[in-house]
Amino acid sequence: MLLIKSVRQIISPIRLGILGSGQHAQRVILPVLTELANKFAISAISASSNEKHQLLSEKLPATKIFDSYSGLLNSGLVDAIYIALPNHLHAEWTTKALSLKLDVLCEKPGVITANEAVSTAAAANLQHCYIRDAFMYKFHPQHQFIQSQIKLHQLGEIKALTASFSYYLDDPMNIRLKADCAGGALNDVGCYLIDLLHMYDLKPTSLESSLRIGSTGVDLAGQAKISCLNGATAILNFGCQTEKSNTYTITCAAGSITCHQAFHIPRNKQARISIRSNTEQLVKFCPPANHYRLMFEDFYCTITERTASFVEPRRILRAELLEQIRNSSYGA
Repeated sequence: MLLIKSVRQIISPIRLGILGSGQHAQRVILPVLTELANKFAISAISASSNEKHQLLSEKLPATKIFDSYSGLLNSGLVDAIYIALPNHLHAEWTTKALSLKLDVLCEKPGVITANEAVSTAAAANLQHCYIRDAFMYKFHPQHQFIQSQIKLHQLGEIKALTASFSYYLDDPMNIRLKADCAGGALNDVGCYLIDLLHMYDLKPTSLESSLRIGSTGVDLAGQAKISCLNGATAILNFGCQTEKSNTYTITCAAGSITCHQAFHIPRNKQARISIRSNTEQLVKFCPPANHYRLMFEDFYCTITERTASFVEPRRILRAELLEQIRNSSYGA
C-alpha cells in the first residue's frame, strides 16, 4: 500500500457527511458525534423518507439534509463521509466519495468481494484519500491489554483462537435477512471474527467452512476452521439466528486469555478478561469505554495527521477470506 504523506489540509472541525440515517446511525453514531463537536461538524446527512427528514431536521437544525446521496457528495459541504448504508451499497458509494477526494469511514463489512476491496483501495491511493472500516470493537482498551499480554510472551506462542459472535434476529423484514442487500450473518458479524485474526497477526493458510442458509437466501449461521502459519488454528462461529455469544479465547503454549464481551460492550460497563497460566488464574477488569467514540477519534487523527497508509492492508485480506467462506456454501 502507498505510504505517501498527503499535502491536503483539513481544518478542524471536520465537515462530516453521513450517507444513511437508519437506527444505528441515529441511536449510536449521532450521539457520539455530538460529543465530538470540536472534531466533527455534521454538515450533511441523507434522509430516505419525509418522516426521517422531519426527524433529522429537529435533531440537527444546523445540518443540511439531502434526499440524494449524489447531491450530498457533490454539495461541497463535506470533507469526509461516514457510510451507514446497506452492505451492497458500501463499495459503490465509497468509490464515488473517493472520486471527489473525500475521506471515508464505512460501516462493516465495507466491501462484499475481494475485487471491490482491490478497486476501492486503488481509488483511495489514486486520490490520496483514506478508507477506514467501522470495526469499532478493536478500539476498546481491553484488546490493547490482551495484545500487551501476548507480546510479553509469558504465555508462550499462540496455538489457537476460538471466537464466537452471534445473536437471535426474529424480525423477518430486517435488512440483515435480505439477500439483495448482501445480508446474512457472515457479512454482519462473521466479518468481525475475520478481522480479529489480523489483530493477533494470525496469517491464514487454508480454511474449511460451512454456512446454514435460510429461507430468504442468506446465511443464518456459520463456522470456519482456519489453519494459520506457525501451526495455530482458529475456530470461528457466527450467527444471526442462534444463541447470543460475544467472546473469544486465545490459547497459548502456557496458558490462555478470554475476552468475555469482545465485540459489543456497553459504554458504561467494565470489560472482564480472564487469564489462565500453568500456575495461576487471574481476572482483569478494564475501565468502561465507548469504542464508537474511540473509533471516530482515531478517524479524526488519521485524516488530519495524514501520515498513515491510505488503506489498511488487512482490508483486502479480510475481503479475500470472507469471499472464500461465502463461496464455500453459496458457490463462486
